[in-house]
Amino acid sequence: MGSRLDDFIRANRIKPAELARVAYISRQQLLKLRNGDDDPTRHSMVRIMMACTLILHRRVMLHELFDLNDPGL
Repeated sequence: MGSRLDDFIRANRIKPAELARVAYISRQQLLKLRNGDDDPTRHSMVRIMMACTLILHRRVMLHELFDLNDPGL
């Protein structure tokens, strides 16, 4: 099972390369976040949320992308 971010990307058929480009983060960093190998910063969470909003043409909330109850965040 992937991370919440990975599940969201797959469910909404978002191309990871496009998401990385729109969010101004590297594809490698996005892959680490999708795999749960790295914890996102607040700044990167907001960038990804805004990029998803632009790509999907609907408001995307942080809780759709990340587990905000995770003590590591």
